[in-house]
Amino acid sequence: MTITDFITARLNDFQAGTEDDPAKDDGGRCEYLLGWHLEPNEVRQLVGSLRSILTEHEAVAKLLQLTGGEQDRYRDWILRQLAAIWADHPDYQPEWAPEPEET
Repeated sequence: MTITDFITARLNDFQAGTEDDPAKDDGGRCEYLLGWHLEPNEVRQLVGSLRSILTEHEAVAKLLQLTGGEQDRYRDWILRQLAAIWADHPDYQPEWAPEPEET
């Protein structure tokens, strides 16, 4: 599993939690990530924004590959930061952890 695959899978899990599930409902607010209480609409917005960041990263990486450009530190930093959200997930790989100066 690549870091991109990992992030995509976690976003899919996160978004799946927005489906109607009375067991997750807390007076109209739902708990999904890091103990945050979010409305399903807020979850969809958050996931959409994170997916946009991931999509942009993939597009730039492909462009760099096609043009012979080099991947810069910033683009790796983005993926490491996104993956770190789920650092306690069993599929998270320690090599994906942000460098101490990156946090």
